[in-house]
Amino acid sequence: MNNILFALLPLSIIMLFSLFIYLLGIRNKKQIHYTFMGTVFSLFIWGLGYLLEAYSRRLFGHTIVFFVYFWFIGLLLAPVFFLLTGIIFSKTKITLSFKHYLLFTPCVLSFLMLITNEYHNLFFMKFSTNSSVVVYGKYFLFHSIYSYSCIIIGMGYLLYYSIKNSGFFSRQSILIVCGSVIPLITNILIVTKLIDVPLYTTAISFSFATICYTMAIFRFD
Repeated sequence: MNNILFALLPLSIIMLFSLFIYLLGIRNKKQIHYTFMGTVFSLFIWGLGYLLEAYSRRLFGHTIVFFVYFWFIGLLLAPVFFLLTGIIFSKTKITLSFKHYLLFTPCVLSFLMLITNEYHNLFFMKFSTNSSVVVYGKYFLFHSIYSYSCIIIGMGYLLYYSIKNSGFFSRQSILIVCGSVIPLITNILIVTKLIDVPLYTTAISFSFATICYTMAIFRFD
């Protein structure tokens, strides 16, 4: 199972990079293009960091912490960009204000807690790339609540306004439901340790979701 997941990781990274290049090449981009590009690029950084860490661990026999920090940059930013995508999807366009930029403050705080973890163990009490071995610290709960709140609210915006405009059984709504359910369930199972898989499974599941959202938002307007 782990070998299959490891094979899917580079494929998901290539897919995200290709999608980012596609979005970058769109002319007359709207606000939603830019926030969705932020989501896609964050997921790309997240997955690439996992891949680099995995290969370096196989090569050197231990985790290189720089790659952990690298993947967490994407992991921390992706939920906020996704939330902004959902908000803009519901309103077509918004005026970015100070309160929107404040959404990134917990990301900065979480990153600082991560890179100083060896002094307090509040982010990780025991770090591992395997979901059944890692032991999370007390601060990780705050990080998880904030990240999942951004994701769930973003999903809520996308789903509600898709159903409102296109109907529950429209192709757009079905794609958004599929894109929402799979990564959400996967992440809950991993965090609660109900399944024993590598942590990069989360990045793969969100890559699948990104494809669904891309089709839902841009293919079906």
